[in-house]
Amino acid sequence: MTKQIDNSFSESDVSSLKKHFKTLHKCAGPPPAIPPFMSPEISVLTGVPREEAQTRLGHFVAVVNLVSALMLSGVSTVALEGLDVSQLEVDMQPLGNAVVILTGLNAAINAGTVLFTCFILTALAVETNATILRTVTRSGCLVLYQYFIVVSGITFAMAVALQSYISATGRAKAAGAAIVTLTFLAIFAHGMMKVLPTLFPYSAVRWLPSTLLLRAPEWCVDDARRLNALRLRDAAQVHGEAVVEEAAEEITGEVDGLEKYPGRTMESDPSDGEGAPDLSWTPAEVEEMQDFLQTALPRSTTERRQAIADLLLQEDLFVSELEAASEDTLYTALGEESFVMPLKVSERLAICSASRPLPA
Repeated sequence: MTKQIDNSFSESDVSSLKKHFKTLHKCAGPPPAIPPFMSPEISVLTGVPREEAQTRLGHFVAVVNLVSALMLSGVSTVALEGLDVSQLEVDMQPLGNAVVILTGLNAAINAGTVLFTCFILTALAVETNATILRTVTRSGCLVLYQYFIVVSGITFAMAVALQSYISATGRAKAAGAAIVTLTFLAIFAHGMMKVLPTLFPYSAVRWLPSTLLLRAPEWCVDDARRLNALRLRDAAQVHGEAVVEEAAEEITGEVDGLEKYPGRTMESDPSDGEGAPDLSWTPAEVEEMQDFLQTALPRSTTERRQAIADLLLQEDLFVSELEAASEDTLYTALGEESFVMPLKVSERLAICSASRPLPA
């Protein structure tokens, strides 16, 4: 049976979900002239199973909260005590005023971010499993708090550079300010141009244009497209193929690169030397696996069982292979670290038990 969209979604929620899928489908396209108004990390998060969504969204908000709290603790003393600009030489007073303004702005941004992300974490802690997917879908607006972290870091570095210039004497004035500025820019540039594209290519594709100067290299765009195809397959299992395909059709007029589940074929990865062999699953094999997991894991959600079926079939672990393997061998194989989605111990035990024939 074709999976339907979650019943907690309104028409507006479905429209928001499609926006996430459109950005994943388009990936890069023409470089945007303005920074993203929807968090690319939340777009990726829309593809995670229901049982993981609350924890992952909580981690996302908690990181923003923690970074802002640390920044606030660093500037609060300076912002509250303030720099006595009147005690500075006349030619240094404009710089002193700039330090006061920057530290005050930094403190205000971080205080507001810490306060409201605490409210978000509180509400998220009591979110129910029935509506968590809708909450994730509408969380793209949290991109604002990601921008606040960037602005906070920049204003803090500027205030420190100015303070170094004011406090030092002679040639050390320019040297101190230059060292602070160049160190910050070097770390920022390395993170944006090397670390982010290498580890998280889609985030780099979306965030680099925000600098108004940088664009993701072509290899990064190619990696992002390849990984987004996998994310869209996961999203199709969580939200249903129909909404993912509709998002693709609204962009290109046809579904491009989304293979159906069940019975879809995964193309070989061009980055592999000889290319991985195509994996084709017949509808009968998929139905047999789904029936087997329905028996083995009756308390799991449909999305979780479908994800496990996908995982086992990708490893060529059909029902016949599960039943033929010894219990010890099967339990060890199901715990392989190479699995993209680790199985819980209880799931491994249940699958092993279900694969054993009942005694006569």
